Amino acid sequence: MKWTPYLAGILPFGELFKGGKLFWWLLCTAGVIFCIYRTVGCFLEIRRRLPARILLMAGCMVTGMMIIYLADMDNLPPAMAVFLAAVWLGCGGSPMKRITIGLIISCTVFTYNALIDNYLLYGLRHNTGTAAEILSGFLRLAFSGVLYICARYFSPKHKDFELSRALWRILLLLTAAPVGIVLCIVLLSRYGEIRNDIQDMALLGLSLFSFAGLLGTTAVLARQKELEEEQNFFRLNEKYYKTLKEQNFEVRRIKHDLANHLQTILSLPKKEREDYIKSLLDNPAAYRTMRYCGDDTVNIILSAKEALMEQKGIEFRLALDIPGPLPIEKTDICAILGNALDNAIEGVSALPEEKDPAGAARYISLEGRYAKGIFALKIENPGKEPALPDRHGLFRTTKKYGELHGYGLLSIKEAVKRYEGNLDARWEEGKFILFLYLHL
Repeated sequence: MKWTPYLAGILPFGELFKGGKLFWWLLCTAGVIFCIYRTVGCFLEIRRRLPARILLMAGCMVTGMMIIYLADMDNLPPAMAVFLAAVWLGCGGSPMKRITIGLIISCTVFTYNALIDNYLLYGLRHNTGTAAEILSGFLRLAFSGVLYICARYFSPKHKDFELSRALWRILLLLTAAPVGIVLCIVLLSRYGEIRNDIQDMALLGLSLFSFAGLLGTTAVLARQKELEEEQNFFRLNEKYYKTLKEQNFEVRRIKHDLANHLQTILSLPKKEREDYIKSLLDNPAAYRTMRYCGDDTVNIILSAKEALMEQKGIEFRLALDIPGPLPIEKTDICAILGNALDNAIEGVSALPEEKDPAGAARYISLEGRYAKGIFALKIENPGKEPALPDRHGLFRTTKKYGELHGYGLLSIKEAVKRYEGNLDARWEEGKFILFLYLHL
């Protein structure tokens, strides 16, 4: 394949340079790259490394500025391959997600380019030269701008959304029809062939509408998936909170029945008396609710967790500055604080009871503060190095039957997102550190 016609589809050689209009073309090109790049970012998580971002920008330039003529085999196939490769290397997500989103976005732009290049600008390019190239740039910029605005408005709430493989297969299958229409019209045409322009325009317009519908469908499915996950997390956290609340109620009941328990102990034989006392002590509700701060829910959670740490021989280092009740849903407090401490207890429990060679004891350190509308929490504990991050960017569970576990950090992440906060979980020098803050 000769590269001259391919490059000519992107770079306006000749008249544009002679006419001194290069500035306007570069301006339109930069705008097209920005809009398509941000459109991709509405559906895919762009990698942070600079080479990946530059590669994706190059793919956006090739896609947005490529001239698509009917019967032109030199432009469309390689341009599509370049953009899909750029999305594959420059974005995160599952392979099916990257292929489907990349195919939909690129073919949406190619379909529009084919419409304006063959039925609006074809005659102008042969008659006016420079003016047609400038108009082409502005039309491409206008379309990519509209595409980005619509994508931003209808896109999923979180870029790292993921659908099931079955749903991605269905979306990819639905994409095949409009993609096939565009490829057939552009690649199967012949130079000099008499064609029905109205029919071709209608088919390309229908394909453009189909691609827009597919992007909207993707956003709707992603939002539905997010709602289902939020409901699952809410049910889990609500159950967790009810359990803690029942334990607190049991504490009050035991205190109320303390006289009856003492009378029962005095009346029992020695052997039965010891078993009865042991059963009372083994009951988690027997531990009192300590007052650590001004929030009752936090006090209930910390009381239960500190009692569990005492049973496991774990030192609890606590520093709290929460003067009053936190303006957070109780289920979210349980999701954040309960799951974080459960993970810390699980990590420290796996360590030997004696000190390790570095001298680090079995401990859990918790620091929390609420001031000026911001709640910050830091939990630190030694432990074994965690597994590699999962698709959510969090550490994988090490429990048996991992598909049934591993929702702790994910539940915390979902709760943090609801309060426009940030979560940082990292492994550093033999310690697991979790830091988060919420805007309240």
